[in-house]
Amino acid sequence: MTGYKKFTPILLIIAVLLTVTTVALFAAQFIENSTAAQAIISELGYGGVILIAIIAGINVIVPIPAVTLTPIFTTAGLLLPWIILSLTVGTIIADYIGYLFGHWSRTHIYKSYPSAVAYIEKIYIHHPRLIVPLVFLFSAFIPLPNEVLVIPLALLSVRWRLMILPLFFGNLINQTIYAYGIDSIYGWLF
Repeated sequence: MTGYKKFTPILLIIAVLLTVTTVALFAAQFIENSTAAQAIISELGYGGVILIAIIAGINVIVPIPAVTLTPIFTTAGLLLPWIILSLTVGTIIADYIGYLFGHWSRTHIYKSYPSAVAYIEKIYIHHPRLIVPLVFLFSAFIPLPNEVLVIPLALLSVRWRLMILPLFFGNLINQTIYAYGIDSIYGWLF
């Protein structure tokens, strides 16, 4: 019974992601056939894509990637390369908000979880040169919210300017892979 409880959150997240992706694909199909819906999404434009990416990026509890909405944006006439760039910018802004949260909550977390912070500090002290490649690889290829890494690094007072370029390029790769993938799935299904 405990094994089942261990996988329940993972199964729930997978179910939510599959549901959101399916709804996004069918919504894109609706938008493709509705000029009024296309006009509304076109009106929001790339700024709307950035806003959606920020909101999705801040949500760590139920991480729903904004990239799952790519078919909705493309059927409304937005261009895929600009969608990817907008998603990347929105994700970077969300990462910065997570960084600020980690930075501001440092005192509380140090008091509440001293052993966890000591472990992270030990890794950082012994391997500081791994930060940039770790941030890049995590943001590019790990399907978890970047805040999982950014917040602990903020707790250690790792400077944002050290993380911004690897986060940007990692997010760009991540968004490109997923956006082209989900857009191809949409093209294949519809």
